[in-house]
Amino acid sequence: MRRSRTEPLGLAFGALIALLPLGVLSLLAHRHVMFGPEVHFKDVGLTALAASVAAFALTIAGARRRDARTILIGTAFTAMAALLALHGIATPGILVGMNRETSSRYFCSRRSWSVPC
Repeated sequence: MRRSRTEPLGLAFGALIALLPLGVLSLLAHRHVMFGPEVHFKDVGLTALAASVAAFALTIAGARRRDARTILIGTAFTAMAALLALHGIATPGILVGMNRETSSRYFCSRRSWSVPC
């Protein structure tokens, strides 16, 4: 099998992209940063949304092509999205309090008449 002329260029680009997070981490890792629970909740929620979109797209594409492997990967993305959503919901201080009681901060901020604050 013959190699194309662009294959080494693609491998070099892939290696550069793979090493980019390591470079950014080495530049910025000299300070300890801790984000609040709201940031964690939103970031994990957006990641779960992205995994859901990928799961939907892969499952539909696999069904149209009648490719069982692609459908299986779409199902795996669905499981990953569900676990990420559960992880985000369980963020302490958002929906569940620090001691696993229901957090009134989330519900009282909605000013609902059904939930006493």
